[in-house]
Amino acid sequence: MPYANPADGARRWARYYAAKWPAVLAQQQRRRRTEPRWWVSLCQMLDWRCFYCQKRKPLTKDHLIPRALGGPDEPANIVPACRGCNSSKGARLVHEWRPDLQCPCPDCMLQSSAAE
Repeated sequence: MPYANPADGARRWARYYAAKWPAVLAQQQRRRRTEPRWWVSLCQMLDWRCFYCQKRKPLTKDHLIPRALGGPDEPANIVPACRGCNSSKGARLVHEWRPDLQCPCPDCMLQSSAAE
């Protein structure tokens, strides 16, 4: 029997799934809701500002060395960036995207690679 509202079918399936596999559902919900501690610490350290433009906007994770260029998907390669900066940078390195931008890290690997 088709439902008049497709959301009714989805709700019914969600109730069935939750009753049959509560541990799996709880694990999925925990994964969705919590951010890793390192990410929250990094955002707090930067005062919840974009790494590039220093504006307070909703933050996304940006890879300093893009994954498309072989950059690792680990905390040392990820910085908080606003959506505008993240999409504008794309799959480029910081010094290719904005040569005028000075990385705030004192011993940043990006500054030494930009000078070469």
